[in-house]
Amino acid sequence: MNEQDIFLAAIEITDLTDRAAYVDEACGADASLRAQVVELLKSHDLTSQFLETPAVAADSAVIETMLTNPADSNEELSDERTSGEEEFRRYLQPATRPGWLGRLAHYEIEEILGRGAFGIVAKAFDEKLHRIVAIKLMNPELATTSPPRKRFLREARTAAAVTHENLVAIHAVEEEPIPYLVMEYVPGQTLQQLMSGNGPLEVADILRIGQQVASGLAAAHTVNLIHRDIKPSNILLTEGPNERAKISDFGLARAVDDASLTSSGLIAGTPMYMAPEQARGETLDHRADLFSLGSVLYQMASGHPPFRAANTVAVLRRVCEDTPRPLDDVIPETPSWLATIIFRLLEKKREDRFQTAQEVADLLARCQNELQHYGRVTCVKGRSGAAGTQVFQAKTGSNSRPWKKYIGGLIGGLAVVAVVIGLATMNGGGKAGPEREVTSELASVAGVASPESPSETAETPEDAVSWHGWPADAPPPAIAPFDADQALAHQKAWAEYLKIPVEYENSLGMKFRLIPPGEFLMGSTPEEIEVQLKKVGDNEQEQKKIQSAGPQHKVILTQPVYVGVTEVTQAQYEQVMKGNQSEITASDTGKKLDAGLSTSNHAARKMTWPDAVEFCAKLSQQEELKSFYSRSDKYRVTPLEGTGYRLPTEAEWEFACRAGTTTRYWSGDRFKDLMTVGWFSYNSGNKIHSVGELKANPFGLFDMHGNVEEWVQDSWDVAFYGTFSENAAIDPYRSFLDGHSRSVRGGGVRSNEFICRSSARFFVSNYMAAWTTWGFRVVLAVDGVKKKLE
Repeated sequence: MNEQDIFLAAIEITDLTDRAAYVDEACGADASLRAQVVELLKSHDLTSQFLETPAVAADSAVIETMLTNPADSNEELSDERTSGEEEFRRYLQPATRPGWLGRLAHYEIEEILGRGAFGIVAKAFDEKLHRIVAIKLMNPELATTSPPRKRFLREARTAAAVTHENLVAIHAVEEEPIPYLVMEYVPGQTLQQLMSGNGPLEVADILRIGQQVASGLAAAHTVNLIHRDIKPSNILLTEGPNERAKISDFGLARAVDDASLTSSGLIAGTPMYMAPEQARGETLDHRADLFSLGSVLYQMASGHPPFRAANTVAVLRRVCEDTPRPLDDVIPETPSWLATIIFRLLEKKREDRFQTAQEVADLLARCQNELQHYGRVTCVKGRSGAAGTQVFQAKTGSNSRPWKKYIGGLIGGLAVVAVVIGLATMNGGGKAGPEREVTSELASVAGVASPESPSETAETPEDAVSWHGWPADAPPPAIAPFDADQALAHQKAWAEYLKIPVEYENSLGMKFRLIPPGEFLMGSTPEEIEVQLKKVGDNEQEQKKIQSAGPQHKVILTQPVYVGVTEVTQAQYEQVMKGNQSEITASDTGKKLDAGLSTSNHAARKMTWPDAVEFCAKLSQQEELKSFYSRSDKYRVTPLEGTGYRLPTEAEWEFACRAGTTTRYWSGDRFKDLMTVGWFSYNSGNKIHSVGELKANPFGLFDMHGNVEEWVQDSWDVAFYGTFSENAAIDPYRSFLDGHSRSVRGGGVRSNEFICRSSARFFVSNYMAAWTTWGFRVVLAVDGVKKKLE
């Protein structure tokens, strides 16, 4: 046997003692052969470290991560960079930019960020896509060995398959002239650096960063990928007004079915942050990442990791056996509800932790929202099962927090006051579905304390905070993200408060669901926009459509509204308009869409924008409500102050569609998630379908994705979202008098999956056009429902 045969057999042996015995026996007295095998095994172990280096700015912790000795001096660092530069140049073509190092494929290399035993990281410019990237070049010595090379490529491709705004993106995985990664370049600092300079973080920062990290983990876990090394130095914080946390270093990532020891038999991860089952070398699942997240949150709150000891073995023993010191012993002012979340994540038994990262992300988001608007948290249940409430007093003129004084820091406190929220109960009227009284359970789900809760015994302060003009006793707004149970609880709470039903049915049998006021992030993420721009190439019109959906921005909708449960059907349109242009005619180029079918319950189609608003006006008149529109001729529509039916604004449409979700579709991020909720090009057969055949979203609305493309009230402008990049958009709406182009949302039976996304925003330059798949749904003012129920 040669060294390769012995090496390949050895890496299959996970027990280190058994492996060493095998190598000794296989090599016998041949010391040279044994040395070669041992070197191969060491190189194999180093390979997994390659992806474990953040691609951040040169002045960040990337250097600390990459050097084999983080305590190296600046002089030694300079030597390392020089050495890395010389090694890197072997694979570069001459540079086309003065002073740059060279060119690798279509990447211009600007500078070396650092190097280590596993490889070299450089800052580069992508000449094709015109963006700054980070390139990680595998150590040439490792690259010449087949198993490490294959392992590197396999793990890199696995990590590249996950795309999320809270994950460092891998743009490309290349093999020639030597394996290398092209990654997102993240200017900024790591969470470790932030804490090293500031000590424990503010509660608001803990929640914000923790929520974003949990969201990134949820995306990875969706594709059965676990990280296995969540720690502060692997969490990057971007610079700029929209600071974002990004998880890096998926070098230890494994699919769930291959997640215990590394193939070399070594425990993978960082001892101070790893889960007990990870420390014991057991098979892992995604809940190991949740334990590590708990350790990171503990450090953010206290200033140090929960498990510390003099050596690695002692740390691992503490991870497996000890309970961390209570947070209020370390920082007395730590909120009890925050400690409850952290210590549940740190449960030794994985079944006692939170079960999904999405659950954690949603809970932390609710805590953020409650603190921001009410100055207290009521949505976290303690071990007794009761909701834990902690009130934060307004900050004093010293602009400091007591728990920062405890460690000598000086960081401003939260300027919030407490409010007490009560829910009135009533019996719904009109043709509404059965409603039940808001219970303690529902109130908790909605993020408010129930009337029976001990926290409700306090009197409401005279200066209680109201949300955008609503009285202090109003229910909390529906602030995304929230799940289906919480969506329904928000609907019930606002229905009870306003004394109206959750679901209303008019005289035509059209059903409407109450959509509560709330807040959400509107628009496409930069990653979504970037992916689609690649696909459309130089098509300027398609580029405008895609770019108009950004930047993603915060939207506040201050008023509740009823939204149609379905798109307007052909039968409903004919009842109101006494005609139906959706019917098939001999000259209809889209006749195959409905041929041979009964179409009365199909979505109305071939609608112009004025057709849609005229339907709203006539329906309002028929229902004895004041119209929002007056159509004087074929082209002219005048806006009115109404109480009846109208088209939704773009913001109302997207909020109703998302229903508390933050994914591409309300049902998830994947192609198959769209299949269950929307008729589009893949599953529709190019035919319009009856409304309500697929699943309803958490607000109870059908066909928000696909079937017919839906007109909304706004005129379209490519730069409209950009006006809200700095401040939240409150009830945003671009008047239809401001232009002839109109927005359509949701996609249709001929649309691809990208057009059907919740955030996809497309325009029709001629609002008099009537394409075969254009339809609409209507909304109804709350005042109109109240008038009808009187």
